[in-house]
Amino acid sequence: MRVVDLFAGVGGFTSGATQSGAEVALAIESDPHIARVYKANHGDHVRVQTLGGDIEALATELWHFNTLHLHGSPPCQRLSRANQTSRDAAAGLELVLWYLDLVAQVRPTTWSMEQVPHPAVKALLLERQIPFAVVNAMDFGVPQSRTRLIAGSARIVAALEARKGSGPTVLPKDVLPSLQPANRFLLTSATMNQPVKVRRDGVRITVGLRRMRPGEGGRDLHTPCHTVWGKAGSVYDGVNDRVVRKLTPSECAVLQGFPADVRLCERS
Repeated sequence: MRVVDLFAGVGGFTSGATQSGAEVALAIESDPHIARVYKANHGDHVRVQTLGGDIEALATELWHFNTLHLHGSPPCQRLSRANQTSRDAAAGLELVLWYLDLVAQVRPTTWSMEQVPHPAVKALLLERQIPFAVVNAMDFGVPQSRTRLIAGSARIVAALEARKGSGPTVLPKDVLPSLQPANRFLLTSATMNQPVKVRRDGVRITVGLRRMRPGEGGRDLHTPCHTVWGKAGSVYDGVNDRVVRKLTPSECAVLQGFPADVRLCERS
């Protein structure tokens, strides 16, 4: 099975594919700095190219693969709940639609797509009768809680569904050996404010935000950590009741399932 990884980033999907024995023949990433990180870890098969334009040329190139798994992770910033400033479902769906149209034209042996579980994405997949599952990364050997929607070939989605809720198999204590003893430290998310909710007329509504206390909401190293996102969380010392430091880029990487020797180059 040969794999093509579109919107490849620094190679999250590629890492999993190669660990499972597949050969990644081509990866495409639009940002040259990010592609450089990909190349340092996975090889020269990455190409810098902006996706989302004419499908014909890329489809013709992909038809040359006899046995192909096609994967795409269209950018989710416009659809993510973490984006508080420029969420736009219509704009966020543009590259999702482009990728689904590419899949329909290429007709690969198998395919998959990763996205945030936004209602607009679910509605689109239901309309097109495309199988999908909403799964948590912690059920698949990743030491963080990260909910994602995976669409794709029916047998792939069925296999993911079968693993849902199976529970964590890798924990932060397994990938952060420098934080010992493991029962001393907590990992906190980068979230700084907590919604203040009240009940009015039987409905809970948000009336404001309050500043979270140091260590509040932290998870011990025997529990999958919070979702890792653009702002790094912190290491909290429960014995001395203080924040020790922020998580390093390398620590954020291994908490997302990357190998310990991942190379982040000059831009993390």
